[in-house]
Amino acid sequence: LVAPAKTGDFIKAYSSKVDNKKENLASAVILERVIDLISLGLLGFLGAFFINNSVLLFLNLSLVLVIISIIFCVTSFSEKLTSFFKNKISEVLIKSLDVRKANSSFLIKTLLFSSSNWILGGIQTWLFFSCLNSDISLFVVLSIFPATVLISILPITPGGLGVRESGFIFMFLSYASSHISTLVSLFYYIFVILFLGFIGLFFTYYVFKK
Repeated sequence: LVAPAKTGDFIKAYSSKVDNKKENLASAVILERVIDLISLGLLGFLGAFFINNSVLLFLNLSLVLVIISIIFCVTSFSEKLTSFFKNKISEVLIKSLDVRKANSSFLIKTLLFSSSNWILGGIQTWLFFSCLNSDISLFVVLSIFPATVLISILPITPGGLGVRESGFIFMFLSYASSHISTLVSLFYYIFVILFLGFIGLFFTYYVFKK
């Protein structure tokens, strides 16, 4: 949870006792993060179109096109890239982005789950704004929320602390005060940790009981 830029999943992958190659687990984590970025970019693009923000429209479209271009290049030249970059890290990265070896139906399902997850996060954020008596439209929050998530991914501080709050303040500046945006950001982070911790209690109990 506190690892910068969502790198905690790599820690989980390499510390896991799952009977699988660590490289495969790491590749799955990278591919999941790539799909997250695509879904955020697509949602952000639709949101920017809704609020008529040309800058966000361009940035989100560029993000999606760059990722798709990288995947296409890696898929097309995976063998040449593997022979050129002869190390484990490059091998994992190439394997992650070579979608020829991936199950297409699972990729679509992952994209749908990822999009649903971020939409629910946007609704949760809107509820926090509503709790603080901030008159802001649900569609506006859903339009801006993906951009705040992308900002918080920047690997600057543990868990994006401070970066996330700054992103919320900057992106919602036209719709809410900086105090409310900061509180909403903190509530969102705290609730995410609390819910994960609460769910984790059941799994921890099951593991220790077993």
